[in-house]
Amino acid sequence: MSVFRAASFIVLATMCLLGGCKPPQTPLQAIAAAAAAPGTGRTAAATSLVADWNAKRVTLDQAIDLAFNHVDAVRAGTAVPGTAITPTSESATALAGAVLDAVATLEPKLPKGAEAELFWMRVGGLAAASAEEARQAGRGPEALTLVMGGGSRWQTEMYWQRHPTHDGLASLLLAESGDRAQALARLHARADLDGFAAEVYQMLGGR
Repeated sequence: MSVFRAASFIVLATMCLLGGCKPPQTPLQAIAAAAAAPGTGRTAAATSLVADWNAKRVTLDQAIDLAFNHVDAVRAGTAVPGTAITPTSESATALAGAVLDAVATLEPKLPKGAEAELFWMRVGGLAAASAEEARQAGRGPEALTLVMGGGSRWQTEMYWQRHPTHDGLASLLLAESGDRAQALARLHARADLDGFAAEVYQMLGGR
C-alpha cells in the first residue's frame, strides 16, 4: 500500500470512529426520516415512496409494516423493533399518512380483486390505527386526513361491517370537524350497525 493510500485509509477510519462515517440508508429508512421532518415531511415521504415503488426498490407491504411498527412503538413507548429509533406520535402518524397517500396515488396500478383483499384490509387497518393515534394526541384535523386514507378500494360495506370501531371513528371525526350531516349519513346508510359505530350514531342523534 502506498504512503498516500495508507494515509487516506487512516483519515477515513478516524472519521468513522468519530461518527463521521455512516452506512447508507435503505429506501425505507430514508422514507421514515423524510416523514419525521416538520411541515412537509408527509408529502415528501409519500413522493419518495411512490418513486421507490415504481423503481421496484420497495414494496407497499414493507412500507405498511414499517408504518404499523412506528405507530405501535409510540403506543408502547419503545423503540421500533430492530432499530434504536423511538418515534414521536407526530412522526409515526406522518409516516402512516405518507404510506396511505402513496397507496392512494398508486391505487390505479394496484390489484383490486379478491387475491388482494388482505392487502386492502391492512391499508384500512393502518388508516384506523394512525387516525386513532392522532386523535388521542389531540390532532383531530390530521386524524381526519388519515381515517379514510389509502384510496377507496378498501372502503366497502363488508369492511365497515367488520370494523365498527373504525366506522364509528370516521363519523366521529367528521362530526368533530363540523360535518355532522355527513357523519350521520354514512352510518345511516349501513344495513346494520354494531359496537362503536352504533354508539356514535346514537350520540349524534341518529334514529
